[in-house]
Amino acid sequence: MIPVAMYASLSIFIYLSTVHWLLTFTNMQLVTTL
Repeated sequence: MIPVAMYASLSIFIYLSTVHWLLTFTNMQLVTTL
């Protein structure tokens, strides 16, 4: 059984990774456009 704290930290880590990837992708798109 997975502890709740471990699951929460894992989901937060995945969320931050996704946001970071989206920001990086958007910046690359802007640089390419400009």
